[in-house]
Amino acid sequence: MKTSLLAVFSALIFLISCGDSASEKNTNDLTEPSLPFSQVTNSFPLTSAPLADSLIYASDVPQEQVNILRQDLAVLDTWDGLMTASESQKLKDLMGLSTVGASDLSLWFKERIKYILQSDLSRYELGLVFGSDTQVGLQQLGTTETGDEANTGGGNIGTAIFLTTLEEQRSRSNLSYLIIRINDSWVSVLSPRVGLMRIGPALFDPDYQVNHTNIRALSNSLQRLEVLFHEARHSDGNQASGSVGFAHINCPNDGTIPAELVGVPACDDMANGAYSVGAAVLKPLLHLCERRCTASEQEVLKAIYLDRISRVTAGTGLLKLLDPTPETGFNAVNISDFQAFNLR
Repeated sequence: MKTSLLAVFSALIFLISCGDSASEKNTNDLTEPSLPFSQVTNSFPLTSAPLADSLIYASDVPQEQVNILRQDLAVLDTWDGLMTASESQKLKDLMGLSTVGASDLSLWFKERIKYILQSDLSRYELGLVFGSDTQVGLQQLGTTETGDEANTGGGNIGTAIFLTTLEEQRSRSNLSYLIIRINDSWVSVLSPRVGLMRIGPALFDPDYQVNHTNIRALSNSLQRLEVLFHEARHSDGNQASGSVGFAHINCPNDGTIPAELVGVPACDDMANGAYSVGAAVLKPLLHLCERRCTASEQEVLKAIYLDRISRVTAGTGLLKLLDPTPETGFNAVNISDFQAFNLR
């Protein structure tokens, strides 16, 4: 099971590039938005609530998947934090934390992931905010799923949309930022820290589970937690240091990477990237499995951990250490009286 940011970014670029250039005010295709623009979410206050109760799920995420993810997150909420000194130090170094108990990891995650979307992005409506024109161009997102994504566990859509906006602003100087409708709110994508995660096709696919017969098995929960924290790292970084999204690199053909991954963006050339974070969170959680998982499940989880570590490769150079300072992002504008038009 892997994650994909580049594929989603490329697909979103294609999707919104097909729309009207909006170089002038669009008066020929005005429409009423499906939800008034006055209902725009720009902030998401952090609370001490359990992590299992802290995420917002899009209404089209199947309830069974919501229930399973809540169970997964409850594993972290109730974790006793048992870990070795080296495991603790690794988490502190990677995540910039002084303490790494369950509540610390929970808060770190809440700062980076806030919304869970379902795999099929065509269900969601996107708005391109043109501030100087006082208009919003509306378009349905198209599906980004391909055969190559069948084994993808998740995707950080917020970072993909942010990067798409930066790319589009090169040719659309009046484009301020993008908004996406989630349930009864328009969510402004001002920075990667908006925290939008898409469920990947493999996250609940029995063929990609550690335990193929019991989707709720602890071993499967631990694997999904690794994916969730991996995706959370993609919400970090900034333009100034070139670290936005902690993007993966194409895996090198250096003999250390499986042949099927060579040339695929499924490796990191930085020491503190998404694969390192996911592995560092998974490692101490494996202690939970010692009495509650079968020997076979424990071996598979250890193999997953080793796989993630193996994807951190410097190639012929040295591993980078990227700046995780979050991107400041775009300035929000009041779009409550903006006109809407359909992008073509």
